[in-house]
Amino acid sequence: MNALVELPSYFKPGSTIVYQALVGVRQAHPRLGLQGWSRLLSTSEGELQASRLGQESVWPLQDVFSLLYLLPSLGEVQLLTFNELGWAQYQGCFTSPDLCLDDPHQLGLQFVTQHLELKLILENWYWGCLVEEENSQGETEKSLQFFNRQGQRFAKIQALDSSDQPAWLGLQEAFKGMGAVKASRPLFSSTGTKAFNSCPPEDLGRFQLEWRRMADPNQVSYLLARHQVSYLAGLQALGPKLARQVSLNALTELLTEAALLPRSQAKPGLKLAFYTDACVHSCRGSLQPPRLKHREVCIGYPAGCLHFNPQLLEEAWVVRKPQGDGWISSLEVFADAGQRVFQVSEDKSSRQPENLVLRELFNALQ
Repeated sequence: MNALVELPSYFKPGSTIVYQALVGVRQAHPRLGLQGWSRLLSTSEGELQASRLGQESVWPLQDVFSLLYLLPSLGEVQLLTFNELGWAQYQGCFTSPDLCLDDPHQLGLQFVTQHLELKLILENWYWGCLVEEENSQGETEKSLQFFNRQGQRFAKIQALDSSDQPAWLGLQEAFKGMGAVKASRPLFSSTGTKAFNSCPPEDLGRFQLEWRRMADPNQVSYLLARHQVSYLAGLQALGPKLARQVSLNALTELLTEAALLPRSQAKPGLKLAFYTDACVHSCRGSLQPPRLKHREVCIGYPAGCLHFNPQLLEEAWVVRKPQGDGWISSLEVFADAGQRVFQVSEDKSSRQPENLVLRELFNALQ
């Protein structure tokens, strides 16, 4: 699962320069963090972490797939996922993973708890490392960090005081003993995967008909692949009964109205799905209305929170998709480059009917 490249022993100047640059920018801006340092140095987060191999307490993960099955043994941890917009946080324990069968042509795993649904798209996982470092308070932290082929960090699993410390120590000692891999470096790509056409489908009528005939929202990826269009271009081709653009204020309006539903009636659950190219992190439970915090928007839920930069939001759409014998509505938000960054929908199984109160809330969004 990890793509490692063995470099000759004499090939050190490039990585040494990157590491020296990292040391300098880290001293000058200690609070920026990995993402901020990578922006200042115009390089990827993965390149920076890889430059620390053999220099600091950073060890490459050799078998990511097997490691995922060990996550429940680590006890309570903090999970952070990242995309172009911001980051989502979950604090709790992992359950044993199950195979994710949304797409039989794509290898995936999923973890489902009361407040978390994490779907892993493993073909987009490229490199991982175990890191031990001091935080801004001078405390030692252990974490597992994962990167895509372009060196973008999309997930971080961090140990807490309440974590199973012997399990983390055993994991750390196992990687410390792998002396043979200290010279291994990932070979990151400077270009992303090929995107589908942003133009509308050639056969609009056929596309709309196939959308209506889907059995489940997970079949959207098949439909887009057949018509070779991007997701946003597909929504723009559907028409207002199936997809319509709304104000970016619709997110605040939806979560505020949902929070104000009378306590006397059973409140329907909401699910906020946070998208990266390698995983979908869904926050489950009672979502709080957005609030501004340190120039970022924060949405809290029982086991964590979502933070994002509102200036990077570009479009919001209310979308209707077939699900089982009925339909499901969602509010979907896109970044300035057309990527879907998160989605709010009812938290229900495909066998449950759509909640009519929530459907009206979605229909009222402008």
